[in-house]
Amino acid sequence: MPLELSTLDEYSADVARKIFASFPDWASWATAENGVLVIRVPSPIEGRPELAIYTDDEEITLSYDRWHGHFDRWSESTGPDQTVYVRSWLGTYDSVRHASKRRGMMAQPASCITIHMVASLDGFIARKDGSVDWLETFDEFASGVTLEPGFVQEFLKTIDCYVMGSRTYETALRFERRGFGWSYGDKPTFVLTSRDLPRTRETVELHSGDLAELVNQVLRPKFRSIWFVGGGMLSAECLRLGLADEVRYSVLPIVIGDGIRFFEKLDRDVPLHLAEVTAYKNGMVELRYELPAR
Repeated sequence: MPLELSTLDEYSADVARKIFASFPDWASWATAENGVLVIRVPSPIEGRPELAIYTDDEEITLSYDRWHGHFDRWSESTGPDQTVYVRSWLGTYDSVRHASKRRGMMAQPASCITIHMVASLDGFIARKDGSVDWLETFDEFASGVTLEPGFVQEFLKTIDCYVMGSRTYETALRFERRGFGWSYGDKPTFVLTSRDLPRTRETVELHSGDLAELVNQVLRPKFRSIWFVGGGMLSAECLRLGLADEVRYSVLPIVIGDGIRFFEKLDRDVPLHLAEVTAYKNGMVELRYELPAR
């Protein structure tokens, strides 16, 4: 009998909708226990451990003894690409949970500020002139995970809005003019700038005010997953003001020697906690760091 979402608390019902949208078959393994969601996904290989997911006290928990202790076995039975997607998707919600606890806001709608950027091994996100031709660099790492287009599209659905600086926005507009499309879909996109830049779509909003005010008074109350996607000055300001909850750093296998840094003019040390590492077949390595409690 299908799980009735009305039997779940509000948080668990929201998580269930998100999971079932990406993994419809999992609905048949879902139950409600005391108002919280429990999903036990059996391994297709006899004797292999199940993957257990449950929500409780406004958080998502994996059965760590079975998930982490037998990660390779579960990957073997389900396919490494799907397994990494599940881990990344749940990691996003786990970050939201940590973010809300850090701010003492468990009674309010949870949100997570993610700083994300693709950079060279030596920490540059673009050349001095803003060009990013080196992003087409690729290698081959046989033991890595294949970055499937379907995985990327499904993961992007979990992002609610984007925040960027003016140079990043202008780069996105150049890509669009060259026929590469708009990278941010129909998601609300907030551009921090004091200039009168062109707006090619209704989803783009230009802001010239205080960054902390924008984040805390406009974005956090409205959006759950908020991604800062460049450039270096904006990323550094986000860290400096203590606004970020996590940093996702995708490192390409190339050294370009000079350019615009991931974090420009950061005036203090910022300790991070390494939460996840994923290596892909194309040579890219994704690092996910969490910011310590403030």
